[in-house]
Amino acid sequence: MAGNPFYIRPAQANIQPVLQGIGSLIKKNRAEALQKSNSEKLMNAYRSGKPDEVAKLMASNPELGKQAFDMLNFKNDDTKKGFNNMVRQIIKTSDPAEQEQVIINRINMVNEQGGNPVQSVQLLDQLRRFPVEFENDMPILAAGALNPQEYDAYKMGMSGADNVDFLKEERASATQDVRSFNKQAKEMRSNYGNLISLAEQARGGDRGAKNAMTVSVGRLMSPGIFTDREAVALSGGQNSIQAVLAALSGKGVNIDALMRNIDPYGDKFNVDGLLKIGKSIVGSSSKPLIDMYEGSMERAKQSKMSKRAYNTNFGKNANYDFLLSLQKGKRRSDFLKNAKRVNDKGWRLREDNGNFAYVGPNGEIEEVKNGL
Repeated sequence: MAGNPFYIRPAQANIQPVLQGIGSLIKKNRAEALQKSNSEKLMNAYRSGKPDEVAKLMASNPELGKQAFDMLNFKNDDTKKGFNNMVRQIIKTSDPAEQEQVIINRINMVNEQGGNPVQSVQLLDQLRRFPVEFENDMPILAAGALNPQEYDAYKMGMSGADNVDFLKEERASATQDVRSFNKQAKEMRSNYGNLISLAEQARGGDRGAKNAMTVSVGRLMSPGIFTDREAVALSGGQNSIQAVLAALSGKGVNIDALMRNIDPYGDKFNVDGLLKIGKSIVGSSSKPLIDMYEGSMERAKQSKMSKRAYNTNFGKNANYDFLLSLQKGKRRSDFLKNAKRVNDKGWRLREDNGNFAYVGPNGEIEEVKNGL
């Protein structure tokens, strides 16, 4: 089935490939902008319905591809880039709902910039009314919009063939990301662990423990502001709390939040308040880090990372386990805030190893779907 990513006519009962006819569009609208021979080559490539021919032509003649996009009268570079980005997002998923949302986002962006998203509107209509033809047109859509490396990667995903350079880059990227994850997650885990372990000493008035708790909260608020050695030196009992707060100032730390729990010139030091701040920070920061780790793990699998390298990068990971436990604890807390303690039958809510159920007087069980 022939098609192209540039012209999408309104869907009709006797639908033809929505993307067909870019060469005709070029000749009709601005024939003077392209030499006749190049226009015919592009037209023939799209009419052939062979994505590889379109991709080869675009790669060998970048100026032709640029002129072809110009025929669509993009309002500015942002809307032009937005079209290609839309294509990239569409081909990443086979879920029609996700593809639809990508196109809707594109339409909204063009409208906001004062453009006319006619191609995107027609593409959305095709997806909704003729999903099979939409799917069949994806390869040629990709061929016209992606750069050569991206198109090769797309073909690899479609055919299962290996693009050696692409796989190598994906493995390197996954390794780099998991190292970044471990650095960030380890610092978060260490600082949060310090808060918990030092709480009782701080309650007892130990100045070193108070300093260390304050520094740990600061490092959670603004990761990377101190090395471990610098943090240890600043946390020592020889320093005053005023000196600690002064060292944290201007480094992305919310000093106001600290000052609500610490009186630098008095005895006030709210241990529970600092614990609450720390818990809130790690609770909100853990999900993005988990997604980062799991995304790297999936890329490593897809790029066929060796078993040895995979186990090195994604074997037992205390940082990952720590973040998962935080998320599970947060989900449990959120669930308990809204859960009925007694259901409509009069059965009471019970918990067993993180699982919840309503239990009747004779041992009847009604499981609760709480997502834990």
